[in-house]
Formats: sequence, C-alpha cells, structure tokens
Amino acid sequence: MKRVRGLDRPTPGLQRFLDENPPDTSWSDFKNYQEYRNGDGRTAAGELLAKLAEDQHGLCAYCEIKLKQHDQQV
Repeated sequence: MKRVRGLDRPTPGLQRFLDENPPDTSWSDFKNYQEYRNGDGRTAAGELLAKLAEDQHGLCAYCEIKLKQHDQQV
C-alpha cells in the first residue's frame, strides 16, 4: 500500500459544500452536488478527485496501479 498524506486543506469546492451542508451529509450528496464549478468546469467532487490523483502521482493508494480517468474511487 502506498503511503498518502491527507490534504493540507479542503479543495475550494469541498469547502463550499461543507459550508453549505450539515456535517452528517453523505458522500453521495457530495458526489451529486452541482452548485459549484471550478475554472476548469469541474464539479466539487471532480475537483477533489483530480487533487487526490495529483497528490498520489497518478497511482492508486492501495495497489499502486496507474489511475484511469473514469475509473477512480475515494
């Protein structure tokens, strides 16, 4: 298993979601959150996935295979 440090701070979209929703909101609600788009047009969840993939150098944290754009999970 690859050692991965957590994010230093939430991505802007995640922070906005956290500010607008109660603490017990589900991951599913976050994935479906459409009220935020960053400069690249990514949703808050897409922005978070991109940041995690970047921090992991494009490798899965568990099996260390190369991440595929449409085959990623958190």
